[in-house]
Amino acid sequence: MGVCRCCSVVYYRQLTNNNEAANKSYVQEQVKLNEAKTAAAFKAQANYAKSIGARGKLLATGATGQSVGLLALDVERQEGLANAEQNASLRSAEQAASIGADVAYTQAKSANNAAYSNLMPTVQAPLMTPDPGGTGENLNLGIPTYNWS
Repeated sequence: MGVCRCCSVVYYRQLTNNNEAANKSYVQEQVKLNEAKTAAAFKAQANYAKSIGARGKLLATGATGQSVGLLALDVERQEGLANAEQNASLRSAEQAASIGADVAYTQAKSANNAAYSNLMPTVQAPLMTPDPGGTGENLNLGIPTYNWS
């Protein structure tokens, strides 16, 4: 299909704009994901520090016996639960980033299709309706006549 030059320039400009918008959306989703990863890393570090503090406080009491071991295990359990919560929130952020990137891709694809639909084909040959040349039976329309007798 031939396309007029001015329409082609507009079309390619629109494709460039659509692709830039999609790329910016991808970058935005990656920035959000990196922020969530950083927050989770700091929270995991805080959980670890809290766990160490709780173990130190427990051992500083000077208590002995099996109950001290169970209390120490409880501190580890609480740290594990806090870290599991951070991991779940990080997985959720990863899914949200993936969905956001897919939405941006779909929107760009749709905008590209809309831009393509606006292209005007070049005229190959003029399309004209035949002009009747008179009245009566033969109007010079190029319709064949048949003699059936």
